[in-house]
Amino acid sequence: MNKSLLFSALLSMVVACGGSPGPEGPAGPQGEQGIQGEQGSAGPAGMNGQQGPVGATGAMGAVGPQGPVGPMGDAGAQGPQGIQGPVGPMGAMGLQGPQGIQGIQGIQGPVGPAGANAVAPDAGVSIQYNGGPVMTGTTNIYLIWYGNWSNNTTTTIIPDLISGLNGSSYYGINSSYYDVSDAGVYSHITNSIVLAGTTYDSYSQGTTMAAGIGAANAVIHALNNGFPIDNNGIYVVLASSDVQETQIQDGGSGCTAYCGYHNPLPLYNSNNQYINTIEFAFINPNSTNICNSSNSSNYGSCSQAINLGQTITPNSNLWADAIANIFAHEISESITDPSPSGWNNGPTGEVGDKCAWQFGSTYPATNGGTANIYLGTRYFLLQELWINTDTTGYCGMHL
Repeated sequence: MNKSLLFSALLSMVVACGGSPGPEGPAGPQGEQGIQGEQGSAGPAGMNGQQGPVGATGAMGAVGPQGPVGPMGDAGAQGPQGIQGPVGPMGAMGLQGPQGIQGIQGIQGPVGPAGANAVAPDAGVSIQYNGGPVMTGTTNIYLIWYGNWSNNTTTTIIPDLISGLNGSSYYGINSSYYDVSDAGVYSHITNSIVLAGTTYDSYSQGTTMAAGIGAANAVIHALNNGFPIDNNGIYVVLASSDVQETQIQDGGSGCTAYCGYHNPLPLYNSNNQYINTIEFAFINPNSTNICNSSNSSNYGSCSQAINLGQTITPNSNLWADAIANIFAHEISESITDPSPSGWNNGPTGEVGDKCAWQFGSTYPATNGGTANIYLGTRYFLLQELWINTDTTGYCGMHL
């Protein structure tokens, strides 16, 4: 509402109540507009409220869709191929396959009782080195007990023999032999031998083994059943008394068996690929009509011949004592002439052959049997070994 109009109205109301109005005075000057009040200062800031409690964990979300299948991994490397299994009795003297085993090198047969210590025909001729390797380092023996050996003390006597040979002056004769590398380095055989493994074979090749092949297949059987391939090993197949070997052909000499022999054995996998060559030996004192002997009938078999026909042997076990002598012969030849391009003068001119059936000085063992050496804890009757010189040599029991 207009302020001047409001004032006039009030004045009229005064006039109506009193005397006559005076003349209207002049209008007063318009009042000044009031000054706007200052804005109040801001109040203090409110305190922060306390944080509320953490809310409950939400439910797990649904599993997302499966991601795409990753690429297929690389195929694993093919495992090693097993050694070719034993072959059938194909040939009389060699393994079937691309390479047959070398012809058997047997122990020279015994002479008659009257000449038990006769000198071998080439006894005065030194053994030649033919440029091939010998077996240096410790000799590892792997025994394959072939046939039935239950309740037989031979399985204890032969390991005792091996232990006694280790570091002995007798086995040390072999340390005089060596090979020569292409660089002209001489490496001598070590006077060290250990039993590295033992297994039993219950006639995998039958009770009548094919000559040469049967023993080789018995070794392959052992390799396929856990024996390692050892370049410094000799795998020795020991036949029980009920095992025979088929007749061999020995150039028309009329003999049909060896007391023992050693040979290299080449190994092939199932793809007929060459793997390695190892050394093995076969010992069978049951042999009769022994090769290279015109008087073997005087004794009848290897076991009787090797023990000089005695009924009591140093360890009271005819079979074990026969094996012990053949073992010493074959192991010494295996390490000095494994190829055989080591030390030999032909098939019957190795370190054992040149002294076969020669025992030197003998004496009675504690049980009355004839012995010539004490090794470890036992007496044995072992043949002498060839001790070589530059132009000649001799048989002996130590250097």
